Amino acid sequence: MTVVDGPWKDNNRIPSGGGPPYDGDMEERVRELQRATAGIRDALARIEAKLDGVEKETNTVRSDLSYLKGKLEGIPSSWQMIATVIGGNIALAGMFYGVLRLYIR
Repeated sequence: MTVVDGPWKDNNRIPSGGGPPYDGDMEERVRELQRATAGIRDALARIEAKLDGVEKETNTVRSDLSYLKGKLEGIPSSWQMIATVIGGNIALAGMFYGVLRLYIR
């Protein structure tokens, strides 16, 4: 199947005549755009340089956070501390009861 009819058949897509964007000032506008892109390139270069610094700082913060996470994982939780204290008191009471039972008759 061959498509032969359509808007692509018309080779004269750009209308001739007066007003923008197809008037004679197009070359001047293109030159202005090219001048503007130089400034945009400079701004992008500065942004990239700053982003490199941000990336380094982010990596430093990430390593510091992983260090703190490791330290916090080693600290017992409140429930572990409460259970240890209660368990120690029960063990101490049992030893005290055993000593009393041995020596007091």
